[in-house]
Amino acid sequence: MIKIVFSKEDAKQLFNHFQYLSQLEVIEEQGDSLSIVFNEQDYEILKEVFDYIQNDRTQLVFQTPSGYAKVPVYEITYFESFGNEVDLHTLSLGKITIKEPLYQLEELLAPHHFVRISKSYIVNLKKVVFIRTTLNAKLDLELNNRTHLQVSRSYVRQFKQKLDIK
Repeated sequence: MIKIVFSKEDAKQLFNHFQYLSQLEVIEEQGDSLSIVFNEQDYEILKEVFDYIQNDRTQLVFQTPSGYAKVPVYEITYFESFGNEVDLHTLSLGKITIKEPLYQLEELLAPHHFVRISKSYIVNLKKVVFIRTTLNAKLDLELNNRTHLQVSRSYVRQFKQKLDIK
């Protein structure tokens, strides 16, 4: 048996992401924390939780024209390329122009639930709310900030594989 103490805010995020955690034993602690008890049969769930925390808490450093920007992965919604310029779009930090090309970002971001959707865009899959098909065999993505991006035809198959959609 393993007992892990989380802040109530972190526990809320975990419960939203892993609905089946509500089946585990939860103990209300004093102050602003909760404990979740994991038994031997729950070790796969525990591994998923740790992987999620590790990816969600990661911060990446990007070179900008005026220095470096340290950005938490969970803040990033998508990357957009205009010729030699790449803009990093975030939830609360706005738009940041960075110097890394998309092909390098694609490799760097692959373990963090990002996928290339066209020659000009890489999107954070955790920020996708709706996926709609369009008449011309493309996909329309709606992000949690109401931005719409299109998955071009040549990237639809790769996108669906990443999401395990048939």
